[in-house]
Amino acid sequence: MQSLREKENIDVKEEVTSSIDSSPTTDVIEKAEEVALEVISPDDDPDLPVFTARTLVLGVGLSAFGAVLSTIYTFKPQART
Repeated sequence: MQSLREKENIDVKEEVTSSIDSSPTTDVIEKAEEVALEVISPDDDPDLPVFTARTLVLGVGLSAFGAVLSTIYTFKPQART
């Protein structure tokens, strides 16, 4: 008697081989743009959250860095030539 995991593996293998055999043509990817279009979806998903931890950290970090640079250049002595 086969375990459930073995049955799932057999089903996946059959599905993969059937999808490979049923494809009428396979195009050869020659350019980097074609790879990007195959791997990444060009459609935007509006259901994804906009405000994430990454946006918060990057926004605050870059703002703090800009404030520090602005303060440094405010007190920098100006050379008169």
